[in-house]
Amino acid sequence: MVVPKKFIGLCNLVKESIDLNVMSFSSALLNKLLETINLESHLDLIRNTYKEKLDHFSNCLNQYFPASTSFFKPSAGFFLWVKLPDSIEGNRLMDICNVKHNIKLISGNAFTVSPTKEAEHCIRLNFSYPTIEQISKGTEIIGDELNNIYNKQKRDE
Repeated sequence: MVVPKKFIGLCNLVKESIDLNVMSFSSALLNKLLETINLESHLDLIRNTYKEKLDHFSNCLNQYFPASTSFFKPSAGFFLWVKLPDSIEGNRLMDICNVKHNIKLISGNAFTVSPTKEAEHCIRLNFSYPTIEQISKGTEIIGDELNNIYNKQKRDE
């Protein structure tokens, strides 16, 4: 900002009051929201919704993924950590699902400080955003691709 020298002190004072003012528009909006909703009831709704999605996702993984796949069901958070069969790399499955189906999943090595052989055969899946129907469809598609890779490898052995 360019202002005459005599206004610099005033501009600094206004900027500081804006920076330090906790009653910004978003704070006032949040305050109004908290005054109008039952927060405990809303948190119960959110917890139940995510628990339903997690349970559904877990059931779909058991149904569509090969038996040699395992996963960690978290007690908190929005992600499932899936261990693929040792012969399948997460990056390969990630590329196939992205290119063929526009399904985004992330290989395990993206979540390690330095890549490891173990994380190379893992993927992380999010269940917070997709609907129950999208979880069903997406898990079935990923499972089909995973089974295709796995069965092809078994045939080629």
